[in-house]
Amino acid sequence: MSERKHNQDDPLGLIPRLEEAMENPALDAFDEGEPDSQDALCAAYDLAVALGWCRLAGLEPGEGLDGTLSASMALAAAREIIHRSSQWIADANKLGDNWDSADDPFEKEEILCGALTERMDVWGATAAIDEACLSALTEVTPEITELQDDADRAFGAMSAFDDALYEQRSLLSAILDTNLIENWRDALLRNHRLNLPWWLDGTLEEQARKVEREALNLVPSAKTWTRLHEYFDAPAEGEASLRIDRWLPAATSMLAAASDAAQAKARLGRILRWRNRDGTLEAIIGLVDLYFPHSSLTVSFLHADTGGFAVELADHPVTLAGVAGRIDAEGYARFTHESLWEHSQSAPVLTVDDEQWNRMDEPAADDSKK
Repeated sequence: MSERKHNQDDPLGLIPRLEEAMENPALDAFDEGEPDSQDALCAAYDLAVALGWCRLAGLEPGEGLDGTLSASMALAAAREIIHRSSQWIADANKLGDNWDSADDPFEKEEILCGALTERMDVWGATAAIDEACLSALTEVTPEITELQDDADRAFGAMSAFDDALYEQRSLLSAILDTNLIENWRDALLRNHRLNLPWWLDGTLEEQARKVEREALNLVPSAKTWTRLHEYFDAPAEGEASLRIDRWLPAATSMLAAASDAAQAKARLGRILRWRNRDGTLEAIIGLVDLYFPHSSLTVSFLHADTGGFAVELADHPVTLAGVAGRIDAEGYARFTHESLWEHSQSAPVLTVDDEQWNRMDEPAADDSKK
């Protein structure tokens, strides 16, 4: 007996997505005999994605929603995959560059999640196209032959996209910090879980372990960290790197006391976090190991409930450790490390519109000293 799910088993919201895709007025072009417009191709692809996702998840869409793509719609969806594939592959090849250029950790996460979400959608679309091809096996018409040929080309384009993403698997393993992979696995029909694609079959987890092992191998011993600490405590010359050691220590300083590599690794990646008085807004700084005079330290202002950027704060005055700045149109405030080094106060006090925000990451009290 095949496994089927009811609408209430739809945590990803696939049924509403299918409803929206079916209501797209651009699909009328297929009834009017004009299925070659770009709007019609996009609408057919969106419908194939939504329907295919329901198949992958084993959802029963319900009366009026279930059915197989028509040959003309499946052909249009296949051609849209072929059309988009070159851009998908180009984006996959520069995934690392785009990730490196992103200033904010949430933006970095969105870049990686977006790449694999696109690949999951292509899987859904090809599932619906494949279903349409199987349904048409009893017919031999020019349209069916054309569908089968273009479906093969679409599957080839999907494979090329797959290969490009696979080359980025080390970077993509960072997506494991989110629930995306787990949510996809949980949503899939049982028989699809028996033959998972590489990004769901444990490859990313193994890659993450490999990256972790390599990182630990690169972490110097405690003795080496102590020597580095002594070096960076020396006065900087000219444009040498700086340590804002009053409140924003470099990783070399934090790691100097580490007794082993594992403890040292655990101290990397510090984050400073504040919230406004009513708790609705949040500010975050991700720390790095070294700071250079004219490089920027970025404060991201977000909505605490949704994680979206607080763009309504654009042009509002802000101070960090007494150094004045302004929030830009994207919800960021940037401070040069030179200004913080020369003028900042001894504590990382953050104010917006003269309101002091509350630190959320204050270090816990040391009970041994009580």
